[in-house]
Amino acid sequence: MDGPAEIHDINRVGQLGESTHSAVLKASKLLRKHKVEFNILTVVTRNVARHPGKVYRFLKKNGFMHVQFIPCLDRLDERPGEDVFSLTPENYGRFLCQIFDLWYHDLKQNIPVSVRMFDNLIQIILGYSPESCDRAGVCSVNTVIEADGSMYPCDFYVLDQWNLGNITQDDFSSLKKKDRALQFVNEFYLKNAECVSCSYLKLCRSGCKRHYVQNGTTSQNYFCSSYKEFYSHTYERLREIAQLVRYYKKI
Repeated sequence: MDGPAEIHDINRVGQLGESTHSAVLKASKLLRKHKVEFNILTVVTRNVARHPGKVYRFLKKNGFMHVQFIPCLDRLDERPGEDVFSLTPENYGRFLCQIFDLWYHDLKQNIPVSVRMFDNLIQIILGYSPESCDRAGVCSVNTVIEADGSMYPCDFYVLDQWNLGNITQDDFSSLKKKDRALQFVNEFYLKNAECVSCSYLKLCRSGCKRHYVQNGTTSQNYFCSSYKEFYSHTYERLREIAQLVRYYKKI
């Protein structure tokens, strides 16, 4: 769900190009009726990033209080930022800051909205391991299994070169230990030198491998400047919230 219909339906259309907005709302009501817990996933495209307030308020108004904002991915074989839907670092940084301001205001009003990224950052500050893989600081084999049984290490890398085998023919645990799986994990240890010296590394953890682009002889997270802007804008308030969480856990 990418917000109100005029934003959601730009990219999320049916096979005949029809709106899917009402279908998503209908599905959410059905889940609630049967007491099935769910999160809302919002893909932050260039257009979504232009309307952080409108998107956030729409989700909250409709009772979607557990939200994931996922930056839109460009195609693997294209330079990032060149499609009409592409998210730029400038757009994303500004979007994250404005979403945080709205989230923080609600929290101060005792209206807790769960935004997955912010929840994970609070966990990190409190000394807990993040549950989100893009905050872990290293890739792992998350295990994606396709309909034919083919297994891949990550849903961003369902590619022939990362095919680990087939779950109908191989033992599950052995697939995760294959050389190709270990190569996938080890590749991410090669961080950009700028990351290693960055004051925000403990929070950022270098981000998601899929966002890395080649920069000369090294690679760098495409959204590096976005995250620097965001952490500069929010760090003290993140610490404040973490301290409040620690205080109330002691009571």
